[in-house]
Amino acid sequence: MELPFTIEQTTTFMLIVIRVGAIIISLPIFGSKDIPTIAKAGIIILLSILVYPCVEMPPGLSEIKLLGLIPSIISEVIIGAMIGFSTRLIFESVQLAGNIIGTQMGFGMARVMDPMTGSQFSVVAQFFNILVLLLFIATNMHHLFISAIVVSFEKIPLLQCYLSPSLFQYIIKITSDLFLLAMKFGAPIIAILLFVTAAFGMINKSVPQLHIMIIGMPLKITAGLIAIGLILPTFIMMLKRTFPLIEGYVYNTISLAKVP
Repeated sequence: MELPFTIEQTTTFMLIVIRVGAIIISLPIFGSKDIPTIAKAGIIILLSILVYPCVEMPPGLSEIKLLGLIPSIISEVIIGAMIGFSTRLIFESVQLAGNIIGTQMGFGMARVMDPMTGSQFSVVAQFFNILVLLLFIATNMHHLFISAIVVSFEKIPLLQCYLSPSLFQYIIKITSDLFLLAMKFGAPIIAILLFVTAAFGMINKSVPQLHIMIIGMPLKITAGLIAIGLILPTFIMMLKRTFPLIEGYVYNTISLAKVP
């Protein structure tokens, strides 16, 4: 019985599924553990079918044995994971800023489970995370995911991934940008909470009879919530200006991974 697809076509589709799957699983939205595995698999297969007509079949694929494809499969997974990771930096920086602010406010013990990573973060970090996710979808930035998948196959053909040292250096560089962005997002609120803490210290020194630890905790939480409410419009404007960085991160990662 003849198969409807040749071995070359099947192998090509398998490599497409591997790269698309690595990208989808690494994304901040589809990588959430709340999304069922069957739904993720369906999205990966659907996108792979849509991308398949745009992908050129690698030459000499019929001559490569299964064991010879293992290095190529590993390269496809690494490239897909790096592309997906480059889109998570803004989300991770906002979550890190929210975690620092929540700890300064006194929410260090009040933590919730993050459905994307499975880790525990403060309620403030989770609030910022949901806010940036909704804003990301509202500004149609999620369309970048599909275009990045198509561009990755145009710039990096199958079996031609190049894991250059400059690529790993760039990933380290943008990872360092994560902490810089986190400080930019959280600096105004962190500064306000720092002044509030300094004021409590001065009051404690001048009036030792006052139980500042009991009074200061609800006041610090109140000051933090007021600061978040006042800074929120500016925070949203900063996010909108930062979102274009994601496109630069993604396409720079793709350009560094192609064969020179």
